[in-house]
Amino acid sequence: MLQPVIDPNFASEKPEVVIGLMSGTSMDGLDLCAVELTAKKNGAWEYTILSSESQAYSPYWFDMLNSAFAKTRSELEELHIEYGKFLGEQVRRFSESESINPALVASHGHTIHHRPEEGYTFQMGCGEALSKAANLPVVCDFRTLDVQLGGQGAPLVPIADRLLFSKYSQCLNLGGFANVSYESGSGRLAYDITLVNVLLNRLASSIGKEYDPEGSIAKSGVVNNELLSQLEDLPFYRLAPPKSLGREWLEQQVWPLFAGNDAAIEDLLATATRHISQRLAQDLMKGPSGEILVTGGGGLNTFLIDSLRQNLSPSHSLVLPKGELIDQKEAVAFALLGALRMRGEINTLSSVTGAKNDSSGGRYFYPH
Repeated sequence: MLQPVIDPNFASEKPEVVIGLMSGTSMDGLDLCAVELTAKKNGAWEYTILSSESQAYSPYWFDMLNSAFAKTRSELEELHIEYGKFLGEQVRRFSESESINPALVASHGHTIHHRPEEGYTFQMGCGEALSKAANLPVVCDFRTLDVQLGGQGAPLVPIADRLLFSKYSQCLNLGGFANVSYESGSGRLAYDITLVNVLLNRLASSIGKEYDPEGSIAKSGVVNNELLSQLEDLPFYRLAPPKSLGREWLEQQVWPLFAGNDAAIEDLLATATRHISQRLAQDLMKGPSGEILVTGGGGLNTFLIDSLRQNLSPSHSLVLPKGELIDQKEAVAFALLGALRMRGEINTLSSVTGAKNDSSGGRYFYPH
């Protein structure tokens, strides 16, 4: 069920600049990426990153986003508008400082609730407030339509994996959660595998660290085999795709295993890293062999990457891109999703999400 076409020639008659916005569940900050996109006649797309920025959240916004999960509906609605205005202000500042004149902003927002089995998902960041503050057209709320169609509403990036990164056998994102994407006999397959930075960063925060640089603390620890066994036995891992994860899973099933464990923090981090690398390797080896593109903040965790390589077969090799792409791939992907939505073209794949059909998701806002 495609949405109404807004501009069927967007990015085809001439390249268009789109700013992609991404705020991950690990709350490591806001990614802003100005991408020049060109639609080719054969259905392919070309992209060039013009400029990008990863902005750490202030203590105020870190606390607001972290506590939003427990807020009342009315409190959340107020914060939704305030955060949208904040996003718009950051887009305006970024555009002016980089001398960029974007045609569109494509914003993922910040996921607060994700319960697709109940038909509900909520990404904070009011599109109307964002559009007004930035004085630019905005596409946002990409997940809701797919959830209404019976899908998981996630992952959304696989359409970009297909259109922009097809030379890789698989695309692995290591953000707050890990997800993988690859072509299968029934179409593009993608799903969430396990949690990554949303857990590792919380463990590091218990000793006053924002994160564990390069996994150095985890590397000094010893794996707790009892805890590892409990993690490996979580029911989610026995589910078949399509499947997706949200903070609810962390709070209800994973964090209680760590909160009730009195092991040293380095041992908890070592155990979490071992668990993550094992789950990733098992799932990656179910997919096609060849080069696997690895992006997201977890790609900078050298201990995790080394652990993953040790668990992978020689036929599956990891490729960590140089430059901005490792941090900005999701923002690039949402820029493309926004452009596809502008054209009324498919940007959400039912083979990935389990929805009744493919769709063109996202709500459009124009500054008044």
